[in-house]
Amino acid sequence: MKLRYLFSIILSALFFAGCADIATDSWDNIKLSQTYVSIPATGGSTNVEVTATEDWAFVVGEDWPEWLTVSVLSGSTGKTTVAFTAEAVNGGRSAEIQIKAGDNTQFVNVCQGSKEVATATCAEVIAGPEGKLYRVTGTCTAIANTTYGNWYLNDGTGEIYIYGTVNASGSYDWAKFNIEVGDVVTVEGSYVLYGGHTPEFVDATFINVKKALVKVVTEEKTIAKEGEQFDVKVAYKGDGIFPSVPEEYRSWVSIVDMQSKPGVASKIEPNPADTAIVKIAVLPNEGGDRTGSVSFSSGSSTVPYNFMQKGAIIETTADKINAAADGETQYRLTGVVSKIANTKYGNIYIKDYTGEVYAYGTYDAAGNRFDAFSTPVNVYDIVTVVGPKTSYNGSPQMKNVTVEKHTPVKAATVAEFLAAPEAKDVYYSLTGTVSNIANTLYGNFDIVDETGSVYVYGLLQGWGGPSKMFESLGLKEGDKITIVGVRSGYKGTAQVGSAFFVSKAE
Repeated sequence: MKLRYLFSIILSALFFAGCADIATDSWDNIKLSQTYVSIPATGGSTNVEVTATEDWAFVVGEDWPEWLTVSVLSGSTGKTTVAFTAEAVNGGRSAEIQIKAGDNTQFVNVCQGSKEVATATCAEVIAGPEGKLYRVTGTCTAIANTTYGNWYLNDGTGEIYIYGTVNASGSYDWAKFNIEVGDVVTVEGSYVLYGGHTPEFVDATFINVKKALVKVVTEEKTIAKEGEQFDVKVAYKGDGIFPSVPEEYRSWVSIVDMQSKPGVASKIEPNPADTAIVKIAVLPNEGGDRTGSVSFSSGSSTVPYNFMQKGAIIETTADKINAAADGETQYRLTGVVSKIANTKYGNIYIKDYTGEVYAYGTYDAAGNRFDAFSTPVNVYDIVTVVGPKTSYNGSPQMKNVTVEKHTPVKAATVAEFLAAPEAKDVYYSLTGTVSNIANTLYGNFDIVDETGSVYVYGLLQGWGGPSKMFESLGLKEGDKITIVGVRSGYKGTAQVGSAFFVSKAE
């Protein structure tokens, strides 16, 4: 079962049954009068009593439903009345929110209206309310996962990501659905806007499929940045095959040749498909990674063939990434992990001497998610990541970055640092007070904590920063700071080498 929407199937079943209270479990330190909240479709409020033995708070993140208002977001020991309010809605919608007390998390499912199936286009779904149940018919344009059935549905008005496909019994049965790229598929599902920007159906119910008259036999490939010509084999049963390059790719993708071969009828296959070999040319790529596509039409069916072309990876700094245009260009950034916002998917902040970049989703070279890394990444670790520049609600970010290099940083007291052997490639984070500033150009001073004092021989503005810029940090004696550096020494005296500034306590 996919953990991202653990309760999705349960919620759907509840909607069909109507919005009624159900018995739920609770923790000893936090109890709710109900964890299934029903709000009328006409709008209004429903109250829930929260009884706690310690401080508690709702978890408000990117997935928090904009249509729902909660009167009290946090509280302390005792009983608190919380009102859940929503304006009127045409149809129905739902949300799963979390309330945390100590180490325990309670889930609260909020339902408004009723789930009646509405036949709609993708555009109508995207413009409609979250949680409403729709029936949509469109073309399968790409398949991302064949275990749960994750794929893209496009009907010409828009595109929806199908995050899981189930049969009428709610079971994953992808092989029996027989869905291929180019097929016209009808599904039913509840609309959600994942992460605030990705339209999805979660565990959509399969209704039917109409097989395409054309099928691309050649697997998708990656083209070298130097460019090349390659063949794509296509099988078709319509009246001819017609390849075309979409307008946005015509400056660097072209069709240079096509050879067709008729199918040979037999007792086993009396209506065989014809085949065509289409030669495609891709020009050299002087920018970042890019995707291209060629469409193949036969009869009423059109199937895309998508490919990716490698490009140059631009090695740059945080400030330049934040200022760059959104797109597919790949950037390489090295810096220190200053904050981890999400330990599951790896939403992290990476800081160098120029600024800080938010990375939304982090993976290792093998494609493992952040929480499955063989060596966990922690705050103050040094990482090199590669990924594209995107934006969310006007804020710059990198998305789904790959960690190319990871240097763990050990948190240490001054005493622990002094006891460590000298090493040029082992980094430590030290937090202490600035004392005895000896050089204001390079930044030579003592850093002191409750366990001792050690000399810092030069402090950079941040990872990758230039030397002789200590004064720009505005540090003075008595400031409490965090730095990262290696254990070095001079004539038998321990000191912090290759040190760079991370943060200053307010």
